[in-house]
Amino acid sequence: MKDDIFYEKLETEIDLLLDEFKNDKFLQKQDNNGRKSYGLLLWFLKNYLPQKEILDAKEYITEGEEDSSCDIIFENENNLGENVFYVIQSKWFIKSNINKRNETTKDLKACLADFRCILKGDKQLSEINLKFNQRYSAFLNHKKRNGKIKFVFLALCKGPNKRELSPYLKELESNLIGFNILNIFKLKKQYIEQRYKGARTHNPIETPYEPKRELNLEIIKSQHINMKGALKDLPSKAYIFLVRPLEIYKLFDMYGHSLFYKNIRNPLARSFYNQNISLTLKKNPSYFWYFNNGITAITEEISEFHSDAERITLKGIQIINGAQTVFSIYSTYKFANDDERSAMDRNCLITIRILRTLGHDFDLDVTRYTNSQNPIQERDFHSNDDIQKRIQSHFLKSTNIWYETRRGEYRKKDKSVLILSNQKLAQTYLAYSLKDPHASKAKTKLIFNTEKDGLYGRIFNDNLDYKEMLVSYYLYRFIESKREEWGKKLNKIRKIDNPSSEEIQMFDFDFLQYSSFDILALFKNIFLLTNENNINFINTKLISYFETGDTTKILPYYNILINILKDFISLKKNKEKILSLSRYFKSVEAFNEISKYVELQELIYGRLKL
Repeated sequence: MKDDIFYEKLETEIDLLLDEFKNDKFLQKQDNNGRKSYGLLLWFLKNYLPQKEILDAKEYITEGEEDSSCDIIFENENNLGENVFYVIQSKWFIKSNINKRNETTKDLKACLADFRCILKGDKQLSEINLKFNQRYSAFLNHKKRNGKIKFVFLALCKGPNKRELSPYLKELESNLIGFNILNIFKLKKQYIEQRYKGARTHNPIETPYEPKRELNLEIIKSQHINMKGALKDLPSKAYIFLVRPLEIYKLFDMYGHSLFYKNIRNPLARSFYNQNISLTLKKNPSYFWYFNNGITAITEEISEFHSDAERITLKGIQIINGAQTVFSIYSTYKFANDDERSAMDRNCLITIRILRTLGHDFDLDVTRYTNSQNPIQERDFHSNDDIQKRIQSHFLKSTNIWYETRRGEYRKKDKSVLILSNQKLAQTYLAYSLKDPHASKAKTKLIFNTEKDGLYGRIFNDNLDYKEMLVSYYLYRFIESKREEWGKKLNKIRKIDNPSSEEIQMFDFDFLQYSSFDILALFKNIFLLTNENNINFINTKLISYFETGDTTKILPYYNILINILKDFISLKKNKEKILSLSRYFKSVEAFNEISKYVELQELIYGRLKL
């Protein structure tokens, strides 16, 4: 989702909030820019303090008749359960200015100076803005108790990053003090996490949204196994508990898909397995324990508890196996009536294994080897790789494409964006950038394989540029659209009783039905001839053409390529008997032979310019 589209969505929500507060006396005195600026504060509180009603949260706004150099002061718990005071300074930008960096840097440096003044307690109380006085006093009392503090610069623009400001942050970053910039990209990223990925958190400022604070889980009394007592030399503290459906419902209701950040995939929205879980819960709850493998979770710590305890305390939780079970129980319980819920809690038991984490590799191995009714793909095991997160971030920053690293990652769709899997993009990148159309067609199962013959390291490495990946997809889609056009033309001719000689000659292009990846691979060579020293320039131009729907400068290259390929296939047919074009283009030799022939024709490409 590009910044301008997100801006429009956010502005629409702000306008609705301003309409809700249209009788506010302070707002009535403001011009349009002042109203929007205040509306941003309301929007921020509504979305970043979700447990508060907006009317109550509005009291945290310190912006008023007199400029206090901070717009919001409020307190909230961070993801560790610690009480934190947040001081917010915001800057509203009109849509045409969201890319301005220099002006923002100037504003931010002034803001940092004010933050330092506030931190020292040197800020003068206001004779007019009593709300600021009240919130500032609460802030100073919190500081006296050694409470944690975080300063936030909220700006509806791209703005600078923290690295550029490091000389100005010495007093604002320590174990007790933090500073954060919420620019348009971070706002957009967090917006998507919550609205489209289903993450839930009581404090969206703190990312990632993994539940890390202490939580209590109600268990069946005296019905647990301490694995330390059952196995010698156990590497991790581990228990097996029995819980009721209500506990699983409450867990998901509180944290949503934030429970699955360390899982290799989100629960699939539609699954035959999900339907069976739901049916068993409703119709045969007492059989559930027999039919279901249960849930596996990891935690930072499992507090000590008595043998007859009815509650246990965990420090954070992540479901690494059993996402389908959790989501299905939640959905079934949510829409059940009171009698059905009572029957579930009375008769249904769910096994939950809780392990103390030993680190990423341990967590991933547990996920890999635990049983799963929905088959796990190789792709799933790389969903949390750093390089996957990096590419996803690049796509999110600059395109209207959401790069999907794991199945079911985006719970909701948006008509303004296209969701593409890393599998599909890797397949086209392999053909276009790595010039291996044969692997793109015949070795898709190896794309996420890291073994000796696997393709994962060859594709996903530091050389991978998201622009190149995007270009490969756009070009493939363009080639496929031409293939479909040719297919329709040839099908019409087949229905003609007496086709003309020109119509019959069109069957010389029948190879287009089998050669899309080969054509994609050849495109890279001819584009490099236009500007071989600046691939970034080529990619930027191509992306611009595709996103504006103007492919007139790409079409000549395509026409040259398919005519050269037509001549090559004709020569091939004359020299050798090709019984099946489909089989030929699946062979390893096909592209090597084609590319050698095309190289002899390369001089003609010099006439064309991107």
